[in-house]
Amino acid sequence: MLEEYKSHNGASKARGDRYLTLAELRGKLGNRSRSAIYADLAAGRLPKPIKLGGRIYWSEGDLETHLRNLREERS
Repeated sequence: MLEEYKSHNGASKARGDRYLTLAELRGKLGNRSRSAIYADLAAGRLPKPIKLGGRIYWSEGDLETHLRNLREERS
């Protein structure tokens, strides 16, 4: 599991954020289907993932911030 991502210049992300795989993201979002996740990405309801090699990961901190902002917009 990718716990910490280092940028191209070697500096670690300041937050020490955890990165979620698609399976972990699905679980965190109530077991939404893969196609629903990609539809949410296309509609801007989820933050864009980072791609490392052939895999994609979502920053858990960015996801929480994004979802919190969406909830506040609805209020």
